[in-house]
Amino acid sequence: KEIADLLNRKEFIISFITELELLSFPFEDKNEYNQIKKLLSECTIIDINSEIKQAVLNLRKLHKLKLPDSIVCATALTLDLPLFTADKQLLNLDLVNIVFYQFN
Repeated sequence: KEIADLLNRKEFIISFITELELLSFPFEDKNEYNQIKKLLSECTIIDINSEIKQAVLNLRKLHKLKLPDSIVCATALTLDLPLFTADKQLLNLDLVNIVFYQFN
């Protein structure tokens, strides 16, 4: 609910990896899943392309990131967009504009 409130009235562009991560979460009930589906329907989802692939390779070599994190970061980097994350490990990336969210 907190994140949904934060995202209200904003345009969000996400990587296909983020979409897959959200949809593969073990939801406790169908309502939670439906809320995520609704949220995703309001997002622009970016598939991988050759420019993002090259950025992924560079990030993996330079920063030793996990593949999913590399894809998400490379997508933001390639599109020159801020990266909204709660992952503290990504805070050290100086290539991407990180917007950090801390859960209460």
